[in-house]
Amino acid sequence: MTSAGPDATATREEVRLDAAKTARSAPQCRQVRGSPPCRALRPAFCLAQNVGRADPSSKTAGYLANVGLVLTHAIFWYHRREIVALVAATHLLALYPEQNRTPSLTTIVRTGQRQMATTSGHRFYRPHSQGNAFEWRVTQIAKSLAKRILPKKIVDKLRVLSYFIHEVPFDNQYWWLHYAFCRLIYNRRCAVRPQYIWGVAQGAALAKVLGTPRISVIEFGVAGGFGLIALENIAAAISQMTDIGIDVFGFDTGAGLPPPADFRDQPNLWYGGQLPMDQQKLLSRLKRAKLHIGPVKDTLVDFVNNQPSPVAFVSFDMDLYSSTRDALKIFEVGHAYLMPRVFSYFDDIFGYTFNDFCGERAAISEFNANHVNTKLCPIYGLKYFTPRMASADLWPDGMYISHLFDHKLYNSLDSIDKPVSAEIDGKVTWERPPPRLG
Repeated sequence: MTSAGPDATATREEVRLDAAKTARSAPQCRQVRGSPPCRALRPAFCLAQNVGRADPSSKTAGYLANVGLVLTHAIFWYHRREIVALVAATHLLALYPEQNRTPSLTTIVRTGQRQMATTSGHRFYRPHSQGNAFEWRVTQIAKSLAKRILPKKIVDKLRVLSYFIHEVPFDNQYWWLHYAFCRLIYNRRCAVRPQYIWGVAQGAALAKVLGTPRISVIEFGVAGGFGLIALENIAAAISQMTDIGIDVFGFDTGAGLPPPADFRDQPNLWYGGQLPMDQQKLLSRLKRAKLHIGPVKDTLVDFVNNQPSPVAFVSFDMDLYSSTRDALKIFEVGHAYLMPRVFSYFDDIFGYTFNDFCGERAAISEFNANHVNTKLCPIYGLKYFTPRMASADLWPDGMYISHLFDHKLYNSLDSIDKPVSAEIDGKVTWERPPPRLG
C-alpha cells in the first residue's frame, strides 16, 4: 500500500515517536467533560493513521492500540452518545490500513449516534440491574459495530482478547469450552493440536461436574512424539484451569507401523516400519506422559493392571484398521477406568482413499456392530459450536464420543446450570436445576 504526503517516507522510529507524542496529548481532551467527541477522537485518529502508514501489514496491532486509547477516553466520558461515538470511531479507524482511506470525524460521530438510535430498542436488552444496564448496552453496541464494520479475522481476534481480560465462570457448557480453547490456542506449545485442546477440555469439564478428581488422556499412535508432547502441555494447562488431575499416556509399537494384513489396512497408503519412533530422544523430552511400547493388544493389558484413573479423552492415530480395532478395546476395560462419555478423535478418516470399509472407519463400524451398550458416534455439527476461528477447520468432523450407556454415571446431569424455564417473550433462565424426584 502506498500513501501520499511526507508521512509516507517517514522512518519507523520517527513514526513511533510521533505516535507516542500524539498519544500523550490525549489527557488534555478528557479534562473537559463537555467537549465535543471530535476533540477526544483526534489523538486516536492520528495514532491510527501513523500505525497504518508505518506498517500496513500490522492491521491488528494498530487496531488494538487504537482500542486502548479510545476506550481510555470513554472511561472519562459518561454521556452515552459520546461513548458510542468513541466506540464507533474505534471500529471505523481500524479500516484505514486495509482500505487506504480515512473516514471523516463527522462520519465517525454520526455512525456512533446512528448505531445508538438503532439499538436503543434492542430486543435482547435485558439488564440484570439498574447499575450495569448502561455498561451492558454499550457492550452490545460495540459488538454490533464490530460485526458490521470490521473484517472477520479482527472480530475473532477481539473476541479471543476478551478471554484474556475476563475470566469465564466454569461450567461444562460451550461458553466455558470456548474460553478454555481460546486461552490455549494462542499458546504455541498447545496450538499444534487444537483437537486435543477441545477433547481434553471437554473430558476435564465432564469430570469436574461429575465429581471425578482425576482422569487419563491417551494418544494411540505416537510416532515421533510431537502430538504427545502437545498433549502433555495441554493436559497441564487444562488441569490448572479445572483443578482436575490429568494423567497422560502414549501407545506405540516403537518400531513404526506393523505390516498391513489385508486390504482393510490399506497397503496402498501404509507399509511396515513406516513412521518409527526415536524412543530415547522422545523420553528425554517428556515430562509427565508414560509410554507403553509394543503391540497395543498387549500393552492395554498392562495399562489396566496399573489401575489408571478414568479415561476421558482418546486420540486414535493408528492408521491401520487392525491396529485401530485393537486400540478400541480401551472401551472394554471396565467402567471403573472410563468416564461415561469418552471424547475421542480419529485422525485418518478424511480424504485420500479412506472409506467406510477400510482403515479407522471400518474399525469404528465393526466396534458399533459388536457392542450393544457402548457406541461410538460423531459429534454432529460440532464445527458450529466451536469458536469461529475453528469452524472452517477439519478436526471438528473427526471428534467422536464413546457413549457407555450402562455406565452408572451416564444419566447424571452433565453441567452445573441448565435452562430451567422459558418465558412467552423468549427469555430463557439458566440456573442449577432442582433435585430429581425418586
